[in-house]
Amino acid sequence: YLTSLHNIDIEFPKFVMNTCPGFTPELPSFGVTTTHHSQSDKFGTYRAAKSVWKAGGNTARALCAIRALDYACFDEIPVPAVCRDVFSSVRFLQTLAREDSDKDGDRLHHFEDRSGA
Repeated sequence: YLTSLHNIDIEFPKFVMNTCPGFTPELPSFGVTTTHHSQSDKFGTYRAAKSVWKAGGNTARALCAIRALDYACFDEIPVPAVCRDVFSSVRFLQTLAREDSDKDGDRLHHFEDRSGA
């Protein structure tokens, strides 16, 4: 996986060649010469995200679902402890295994952190 967009013109073709053996990318240059205003983190988004992951509460547990495909597809990405906890919990596995009997589709309450933390 790409850990950053730094030198993407060089790193992305290398990533594709390493991930898809035999594929020779003929990619145009991304031409990235400027930085995005969010890189300075003027609004504290990066710090807030780090704080959410560190707290390990319901928001972090929900983010595990968003990142699940990344963890499944790229062995190099370390899986945070909170996500290992979510993915290995009996409640999570039982929910995945059962037939869909919830007609309104709202099952988010099944994954709330009930540890009291």
